[in-house]
Amino acid sequence: MLRLSRGDCQLHCFMQGASEGIKIAPFARHTSGVPFVFLTMIILAAGTSVLRWLSDSVEARGLGDGISLLIALNIVSSESCKTQS
Repeated sequence: MLRLSRGDCQLHCFMQGASEGIKIAPFARHTSGVPFVFLTMIILAAGTSVLRWLSDSVEARGLGDGISLLIALNIVSSESCKTQS
């Protein structure tokens, strides 16, 4: 399995953010173009950094594999939302 460094992950996130921003820019209501793409890149990179920090904190406390726990929590929460509606 390929392990990426934090810098590699951030670079990938910025590239992915630019791609997503370009794809959805025509549907943006209030802003579009370069500011919208730049803002999308920043938001996705910040979210990725927070989730990475959270998973590292979980691992440091010895509670298990941080990323796997976050994925499992996401699945459980989405299933509980489906049963409530």
